[in-house]
Amino acid sequence: MKPANSNTKGNKIKSYLKQTENPYCFLSGKTKVTMRFSDTSQTIESKLRQYFITMNHR
Repeated sequence: MKPANSNTKGNKIKSYLKQTENPYCFLSGKTKVTMRFSDTSQTIESKLRQYFITMNHR
């Protein structure tokens, strides 16, 4: 993916969607990125906090 040249948020989003075609599954360099969402009340912030705390205790 290449960064959008535009400064506006809307144009950056359009550029992202045009480059990825599928925003839930795309390549970033040679790395496959897949996004999924689960039906839960937990936020991504709380899940990331929990993840980094467990990584810190290894």
